[in-house]
Amino acid sequence: MRTLFKTRRTAAPLDEFGGSADGGLAILDQENHLIHMTPARVASALRYFLARVQLHGTEGLPTRLALTSALVGEGVTYVARSLAAVVAYDTQASIAVVDFNWRRPPREDDGELPPGLANAVEDGVPVERVIVRTSNPRLSLVPAGAIAVARRPAIAASTELATVLDELESRFDHLLLDLPPVLASSEAMNLSQLADAYVLVVQQGATAEAQVEAALEEMRGGESLGVILNRYDTRIPRRLRKLVGT
Repeated sequence: MRTLFKTRRTAAPLDEFGGSADGGLAILDQENHLIHMTPARVASALRYFLARVQLHGTEGLPTRLALTSALVGEGVTYVARSLAAVVAYDTQASIAVVDFNWRRPPREDDGELPPGLANAVEDGVPVERVIVRTSNPRLSLVPAGAIAVARRPAIAASTELATVLDELESRFDHLLLDLPPVLASSEAMNLSQLADAYVLVVQQGATAEAQVEAALEEMRGGESLGVILNRYDTRIPRRLRKLVGT
């Protein structure tokens, strides 16, 4: 059986919840293999985002928050996992990242995929079996699993998917829905309706302003918590960035 996530060993010393001495945050599997690493600067920026959400809304982070983008490759999964790591490290809330980027069904010689969200929806696999626990007991991951491309729009609009998400919601304080890109996926709009609010992830220098505007137009009607600029680069010296909080 193939593994769900690419893992590697981490050499940096971490505390019991995955925090490093420099302020970075790691997501480790239960065997302490590294799944994801959030640099300190990214963690700081996401804390600022969460503070703004708290400041402008009385309820704070929504129970279900969708993260999407205009195009493929803008870093939605990276941002979703990083945001989950911050929430799980800084608060007592439990959180799960639910991946909706379904894979193609494996060929016979590819080996069997471990169960994911698709198996809970289509095959009735118990929800507990598709939840991947990490070394931080407050943070879990739900892999997408495999669904044929032709089936995805129907699954995205199905009552079975809504039921599975309801069960996941009953187990966690927050769900981060890692959605496919709006302008490259026919099911992204239906999936976004399963969330309480959304954020648009934009990779600096890779996405044209017109594409961002088109994605926001497609998402109109949903509650937006703004845009997260990924791979943001600035020429302001680090010393000054600390003074102004950027």
